[in-house]
Amino acid sequence: MKNRMWLIVSLIAFTAACSDGFGPADGVDAEEAASIALDTDAITGEIIFGQMLLAGFGTELATSAGDGEPRTFSRTRPCQAGGSIELSGSIERTVTAERTVEFDASAQGTWNDCARTRRDITRTIDGEFSITSHRKIVNGQAAGPQTTTKQGQFSWTTSNGKSGECAFNVTSTRLPEEGTRTVQGTVCGREIDRTVTWSRGDG
Repeated sequence: MKNRMWLIVSLIAFTAACSDGFGPADGVDAEEAASIALDTDAITGEIIFGQMLLAGFGTELATSAGDGEPRTFSRTRPCQAGGSIELSGSIERTVTAERTVEFDASAQGTWNDCARTRRDITRTIDGEFSITSHRKIVNGQAAGPQTTTKQGQFSWTTSNGKSGECAFNVTSTRLPEEGTRTVQGTVCGREIDRTVTWSRGDG
């Protein structure tokens, strides 16, 4: 009977751990997890927006349906306190209607000693993630919803001697008409649901 109860408890614990990825991480509170998600989304969004410009953003001249050639890219952007985020992939432009163009990007990203200082503690991240992103432009203006999904995992260390590993799975939604960017999902086992102000130039 004791063995049976031990097995049931073990299965419950195992199921809970699987449903939460790595589980809530000691040393990464909800606020820090949200900051990681928002910062990564902002940097990757800026890269993708730049690739849209190079792939032919001027859609006010688009008058017929058609596809553009996929454009490959590899870009690196600095993190707040050192290190970088790198994104490599491709972006494709499709004219879906008169004066309407949609962009779809897929890429692999890495955190390379990506550091951020908050409350006098610097957290450094190394890891990998995959990303897919969709953008829509109508009459030369961004139209929503514009969505991006990212998932992967990373290891982290802090300047006060802590360390750990985390899973990362979030979706961001940009609503140009409302000027908002919402990031939802899970980082380090913490549920994230944050909305911040956004404009097209922010990426």
